[in-house]
Amino acid sequence: MTTWPNDLEVVQVRVARPTDRLDDVIAFYRDCVGLPELYRFSGHAGYDGIMLGLPDANYHLEFTTHEDGSPCPAPTQDNLLVL
Repeated sequence: MTTWPNDLEVVQVRVARPTDRLDDVIAFYRDCVGLPELYRFSGHAGYDGIMLGLPDANYHLEFTTHEDGSPCPAPTQDNLLVL
């Protein structure tokens, strides 16, 4: 397949990232960047998280943290999310 099928509608794109610093991430993306908080959850299979984005947009960011800590190390010291 080289193109997206016409009969398969794209509904939403979500970029999800784990973090051990959820409060700091929220402070940056919500309070400094200004992305609205769309949804927040806690205790879902040991995960807490938040979804941030623009209302009515088909994309948003999800950040999660696990009660046992991060499930994997950061890929590099420059562990960035670039918008």
